[in-house]
Amino acid sequence: MGFSGLSLLASAALLGAPVEDGAKPLCNPFAGKSPPTRDMPSDGDRARLSNCDTTVLYFGIERPPDSKDARLCAMIELESGDPTGLPLHDAGMLVSIYANGKGVARNAAVAKHYACVMTQDYGSVDTLFERINRAVGGGAAFDGCAEAAVGLAGDECALVGYLVELSHAHEAQRKLLQWAAPKAQFTAFKSAASAYERARMPVEVDRLEHLTNQTSRRAVFVEQFNDVLRALKEGGTALPSADLEQRDKELNAVYQRVLRGATQRAEENSLTPEMLQPGQLRAVERAWLAYADACEQFRAASESPLSASALRRMMVIQRIEALRAMFFQVGVDEEMEPIKY
Repeated sequence: MGFSGLSLLASAALLGAPVEDGAKPLCNPFAGKSPPTRDMPSDGDRARLSNCDTTVLYFGIERPPDSKDARLCAMIELESGDPTGLPLHDAGMLVSIYANGKGVARNAAVAKHYACVMTQDYGSVDTLFERINRAVGGGAAFDGCAEAAVGLAGDECALVGYLVELSHAHEAQRKLLQWAAPKAQFTAFKSAASAYERARMPVEVDRLEHLTNQTSRRAVFVEQFNDVLRALKEGGTALPSADLEQRDKELNAVYQRVLRGATQRAEENSLTPEMLQPGQLRAVERAWLAYADACEQFRAASESPLSASALRRMMVIQRIEALRAMFFQVGVDEEMEPIKY
């Protein structure tokens, strides 16, 4: 997958608070506290990292983390334009790198220098400086997203968090596939899982509009597939199956509720073609049924220690959770409480 969402966020202009009298005096002592020459990118680094992504390198998104290249990439980003003011790009990332000593020695002065570059003397840097001091002193690690609750910074932090979650899910899946891939019926099982995901994307994921939410839901799907693979491989503790009939009834009730909501909204918004259509939801349900059948066939062929009823119960609960996550977009006003299994 790509990471164009990060670039879109980073391209936005810095939206700061009005300048405060105390901000610039606090920053003046650190104006010349740039990193030592040995930390700066060479011409070769600039050529090698011309299209780099700092967040991908720093957090190890779909690849091993590389603190050194993350630092060089952030510096190259900063050389190529004004600071974005975002905590996980250019100057913002360099604050974390020098405060936490990621690939370099901890350096409070350099971290504060970049904190001032990031904020461009907008607002106050008091809290940033305090958190830098704690990190450099061996206290809590500096978290660039600690105060990024809203706006562009909040969006970036949330998106990167879900991308990291998705990357970890992919890494876990690669290990599980070493067990599953050689077994009979796995190709058909994986194909059915992919078909179910493709059917869900435009109905249950893309319609959430926001890239952050889409990434979150994608991570959830991969994690759910991993849970199924892990249970098939390990069996684990005996999962209760006595309530499977009740769970099936719950699934049918939730599905019918979402279907009614989708039908009503489609009728009320007949001139809005992008509105979720009942036929689309039915197609997703057929894809899920095919996925569940393929999973059971794989369970039997692989001689999994997991019982058929325990597997069915797990998959039914996962489907209930997916449908309950659609309540808001089809107009069902109901609090979503997580279902445990």
